[in-house]
Amino acid sequence: MAEEHKGPVKVTISDPDTGKVLEEKVISNDYVLVTAGNRYLKSMQIMGRTHMLAVAVAKPGPTDGRG
Repeated sequence: MAEEHKGPVKVTISDPDTGKVLEEKVISNDYVLVTAGNRYLKSMQIMGRTHMLAVAVAKPGPTDGRG
């Protein structure tokens, strides 16, 4: 687990093949969820100050060669 950091952080998403920066965000007292490929945020529950995130695998579709 990463060491706790009190200040803001910058999250950078880039294409590993080209190095092109796709998105950058500076966050403070918040979080980000990054998904790639066939992963997606299926559900989210907020109970006061607790957030529960469920990440799922998408079912293969008819155009991806597996369905």
